Amino acid sequence: MGLASMHTEVRLLTHPKIGTHGVDHELEPQVLKFAIAPFYSSATAPAEDSAKGRKLRLAKAGYHPGPIEDGEAQLPYVQAVKEFQRDHAVDGIIVIKDSVRLKADGSINDETKKLIAKQDPARRPLFGTDGRVDIKAEDALKDGAE
Repeated sequence: MGLASMHTEVRLLTHPKIGTHGVDHELEPQVLKFAIAPFYSSATAPAEDSAKGRKLRLAKAGYHPGPIEDGEAQLPYVQAVKEFQRDHAVDGIIVIKDSVRLKADGSINDETKKLIAKQDPARRPLFGTDGRVDIKAEDALKDGAE
């Protein structure tokens, strides 16, 4: 039986001004910068009327279609298209009581392509917020009671 051990040195790298602000922690400089990765790794965006272009537009609108670089057959993309179709009516407005919904089958027909192309890149936030103007708690309660 053999036992081996190794000396490990751990160093913590910090900014020279950390700890100089006392209780005001938000004033401390950041050592590591964190950010959200870009949706697409290429320097140029894909063509608007392509699978990658639609995935990029869905991602920016908050529908999470999976990796933009892949094709159209991945399950996350089909799920994102279905969710998009459930959210939108044939005339392009967000679904309300008397509107005609798109068929939520995940297929990319002409109507779905046209509505995806018209999506506002900031329609749904990447991270949850209660500041959406199109949904109100009172409306949701009334809709369920009718």
